[in-house]
Amino acid sequence: MGEKKRRLDVFRKAHPYCCFCGGNSPTESIDHIPAKILFTNSQLPGDKKFEFPSCYQCNHASKQYDQIAALLTLSTIDANATSSAHFQKVASGVKNNARKAISDVVQGATGQRHRSKQLSEAFGIPVQASKLDGAALLSLKVLGAKIGMAHYYEDNGIPLAIEGGLWTMTLTPAALLEGGIPEFLRFGEPFEDLTSKCREKEQIKFRSIRNKEEGLYLYQILIRDHMLITSIVDKDMTRHSESQPYVIRPGFLKSLQNPAPLFSTSLSIQLKSND
Repeated sequence: MGEKKRRLDVFRKAHPYCCFCGGNSPTESIDHIPAKILFTNSQLPGDKKFEFPSCYQCNHASKQYDQIAALLTLSTIDANATSSAHFQKVASGVKNNARKAISDVVQGATGQRHRSKQLSEAFGIPVQASKLDGAALLSLKVLGAKIGMAHYYEDNGIPLAIEGGLWTMTLTPAALLEGGIPEFLRFGEPFEDLTSKCREKEQIKFRSIRNKEEGLYLYQILIRDHMLITSIVDKDMTRHSESQPYVIRPGFLKSLQNPAPLFSTSLSIQLKSND
């Protein structure tokens, strides 16, 4: 028995069910959340807090979206990022696997207008600052959904059940410049640097608010201090209107071939009281 298979067998015994399927699929692989590709040179910190149980389909369904998210987040930082070896590797992967997404990524990455020229030169495409749309927004929603379900599993020891669901929201430099951080996303918990064991530190930071009695969770991930992704998880969606927009449910990764019913390119989240 090889070391890799032995490690997977031990992991499966400790975590028998995929944390993205509502508890309906057995664990077949170890999924890294956030994906390795989001870290500089794919250098994941040397601990196990990024590892979560997944079936093969949920693990691999988001591969192209992970590439797009990595390219987008790399494109929002300083001009040197677009000339790095890691950026070129990620860009090559997107060009090969999701070429049609390039224009969405380039447009969505220009959160500040002075970045337009730099990105135009890097991609060879005319660029103007704009909000996230299309594949760029979808990739970050996929990332936010996986983060929400993975950390719900970490907090509770069981997958989010099919009765549960979540919303995701992304704040890019453009959104932050235009409207700032919404009031309901302002809370006092400090961010934890999840990459403190990496040579390239402070790539990804994390914080959360948990109300286990009510089954409500808010997770935030801050990527390179430029992209804020929020996932709001509710373990019981029956308390909401059936027409509640933009809800992502367990099993969503198996529907990524037809994402339209699950995601919207004009995301708007409204939190309502239970009164």
